[in-house]
Amino acid sequence: MPATAPPIAALVAAAALIAPPPAGAQPVADGAPLALDEDGQSRGADCAGRDVVIGGSGGRFTLRGGCRSVSVLGSSDIVHAELQAGARVVVSGNNVTLRYVVPDHGAAPTVSVTGADSQAMHDEPSGSAAPLLPGTSAPVIGAEPP
Repeated sequence: MPATAPPIAALVAAAALIAPPPAGAQPVADGAPLALDEDGQSRGADCAGRDVVIGGSGGRFTLRGGCRSVSVLGSSDIVHAELQAGARVVVSGNNVTLRYVVPDHGAAPTVSVTGADSQAMHDEPSGSAAPLLPGTSAPVIGAEPP
C-alpha cells in the first residue's frame, strides 16, 4: 500500500513548532517558558510573567514585562531583564553578565550564580549597577567577590 501524505493541518502544526515566532509576536497565552536557544542572538522579548531559559551562547537579550524567572545556561551572554518581585535568577553559564531591575522596589529575587566569571547585578533606578555580593538584599549563591 503506498504511503499517503500527512494532512495539511498536521504539516501546519508541525511548522508552528519549528519556526521561530515573528518579530513582535505576543507571548504564549498559557505561560509556557520562553526558550532562547540560538547562538549569537541579539533580541528583545516580552516575558510577561513567564519563565525564560537562555541556552544559546554569545547572545545579547533584553527581557521586558516582568519575568517570573530567568535561567542562563549558555556562555558569554549579556542579559538585561525586568523581573517580577520575588523572581528567581540562575546563571550557570560561564562569562555571563546579567543586569536586572525589580519594579516598585518589590521583593528581591533569589539569585544563584555558579558559572565561572559570571555575575548578576541589580540595576538601581538611577541606572547605576550594584553587584550582588553576600550581605546584599539578593545574595548571590556560589559567586566569589571580585
